[in-house]
Amino acid sequence: MIMGRLGIRTVVLVALVGMWTLLSGADGGCFTIPPPCADLDEAACLAADNCNAVYVATWRDFGGGCDGLRCIGSEEVFERCENKPDCASFDEATCQAEPLCRTIYGFPEDWNLLDGYGPRCIVPPDQYIECLDVEADPCADLSENECLRRPNDCEPHYLPTACESTDCVPHYEYCQQILYDILPAENG
Repeated sequence: MIMGRLGIRTVVLVALVGMWTLLSGADGGCFTIPPPCADLDEAACLAADNCNAVYVATWRDFGGGCDGLRCIGSEEVFERCENKPDCASFDEATCQAEPLCRTIYGFPEDWNLLDGYGPRCIVPPDQYIECLDVEADPCADLSENECLRRPNDCEPHYLPTACESTDCVPHYEYCQQILYDILPAENG
């Protein structure tokens, strides 16, 4: 009989721990479902990782209608909040058409293999690799080979290692994004 009570207590205890674990992320005993992006105001939209704030340009009109001559500057005004697209699931054409996604191109996977006579002729880095969120780092956590496949976006960073005589072999450390600075042409 003692074994029976101990067994029942163990089962009840395991069930209670299981229920506590299940509901530990719950609010008031119920799981909270985040509101859809369309229901959010600007501040909540900007704070949500899965939402994108949409802004529209408005023109200031100084009377007489806005014909482009009496209007100055544009002012961005929050219009709505919408779900961010799942860029990783897009094919190349869909990725190119979506302004919140970035199309990544590079060399084919076997670009650095030898063909028995020496290095292959390298084609331009125009093979579709993947589609990423426009704000994502296309070079994060890439191996050296994957980094070298993306010469339009990434470049490897090397650390010098111990040198034997005059030969120093660099050590791959990480892949870094190429940031292009577009500077205005200087007069003169």
